[in-house]
Amino acid sequence: MEDKGPKTSSYLKYSGLAFQMFFLLGLGLLLGSWADKYFGLEEPYLAMAFTFTLLIGFLVKLYLDVVNDRI
Repeated sequence: MEDKGPKTSSYLKYSGLAFQMFFLLGLGLLLGSWADKYFGLEEPYLAMAFTFTLLIGFLVKLYLDVVNDRI
C-alpha cells in the first residue's frame, strides 16, 4: 500500500494557509474600517492600506514557505 503521508500533510499545510489568508484579509478590513471611523475619514483609506499590507506580508510568508519546502 502507498504511503500518502507527505502529500496529505502538504494539502493540510496549504489549506491552512488559505484560512490564514482569509483571516488576515478580514482582520485588515476590520481594523482598517475601525481606524477610518476613529480618525473620521470618509473614504476607506486605512482599510485598504491595512488589507494590502497584510496581504503583501502573507504573500512574502507564502513565498518563503514554498522556497523552503523545495530545498
